[in-house]
Amino acid sequence: MMPYFYGTMPVLTIWVLGFTFNHFWIYMVVNTILDLGFAYIILDYFYPITGIYGLVGITPSTSCKNNT
Repeated sequence: MMPYFYGTMPVLTIWVLGFTFNHFWIYMVVNTILDLGFAYIILDYFYPITGIYGLVGITPSTSCKNNT
């Protein structure tokens, strides 16, 4: 999952910056919408359906477990 996040997010940001250069507020709005859409729609729904990656053996309780 990390290669997709570190590879796609900077490329997406650079493209948005290129298309909205000299328009700061448009850049902020468009970049925020695309980043949220990528993080919550693409990574959560599209990638697991296509089988590109999957989280195996990870549940919400495993990340909150105390190591005492």
